[in-house]
Amino acid sequence: RERSPRNEATSAGVAARPSTSTRRRPASTAGSQNGPWLRRSAFRKRGSRCVSSPQPTSICQALKSRNARLTTMRSVLASDTSPRRSASRTTPVAGLVFKLNPKLSFYGNYIEGLVPGDVAPAASGGLPVTNAGAVFAPYHSKQKEVGAKYDGGSFGASVAMFSTTRPLAFVQNQTYDTFGEQRNQGVELSMYGEPLRGLRLLGGLTLLDAKQTNTQNGATNGKDAVGVPRQQLNLGAEWDVTGIRGLALNARILHTSAQYANAANTQVVPAWNRLDIGARYLMDIGNNRLLTLRGRIDNLANKSYWASAGGASPSDNYLVSGAPRTLVVSSSIDF
Repeated sequence: RERSPRNEATSAGVAARPSTSTRRRPASTAGSQNGPWLRRSAFRKRGSRCVSSPQPTSICQALKSRNARLTTMRSVLASDTSPRRSASRTTPVAGLVFKLNPKLSFYGNYIEGLVPGDVAPAASGGLPVTNAGAVFAPYHSKQKEVGAKYDGGSFGASVAMFSTTRPLAFVQNQTYDTFGEQRNQGVELSMYGEPLRGLRLLGGLTLLDAKQTNTQNGATNGKDAVGVPRQQLNLGAEWDVTGIRGLALNARILHTSAQYANAANTQVVPAWNRLDIGARYLMDIGNNRLLTLRGRIDNLANKSYWASAGGASPSDNYLVSGAPRTLVVSSSIDF
């Protein structure tokens, strides 16, 4: 996931939802650029999830059937010839929302979709792959999810329990192939609120159990999936500075637990923590225009860490280094 490190911030302050990354779920529109695995980062290329509070109002409230047409294309050589695979399937989407009262909702959904098949890499671990460039057929993905959401205006929270499955492909004996399945089961929690005037909080937690199943000869059955941490936590706060109109200070703490770098679970990437701080200043420049100045420092302690581990994908056998201390400044004008 350039690959951007999991949990890396993309916007200033706590305005962005926590990205406790790990699963992706089938989207209601199969065959989109990202495929049907849209939510939560431990899949990204491998399948997991970022925390984002469920939005019951956006869930389809009736059974739908969609004829999904998917074509996988990838250039292997420096030419105009690209390998192709295509498949079509009717993918159902079913959802139900029950509003207990104006503030509290419960929901459940079942979603299926087509996911683009992988393309075998040219090399793995510095050695050539025997079936380099082979295009694998699109596969059928499924997800089940139930959850609840509370929106009290100044405070809100959500919880979601989910289960997803996907094929598990990697290089073995210098051949890239599907050698089992990856089953993700987990819980996501998120909250936001303004406990005190001028103080806003935002947080998210993902607890994920990602296991390998149906592997060849059961060699790694029950082992953790590669590059999928069991816990990810983001906590952020923003405070309007008293006496200085338009100025707000913010901070965020990120935690990612340890993860495995190989299918046998013998290589471990340590857990890591990171602190980001920032500031935002709003200025009225006349004619109903508002200028916003933002600045933030990511990785304030300049900590060295491995942000994530690769595996079970064409880009197998890699580690993503966390970014060093980084200063980011930006501005915008509202018309």
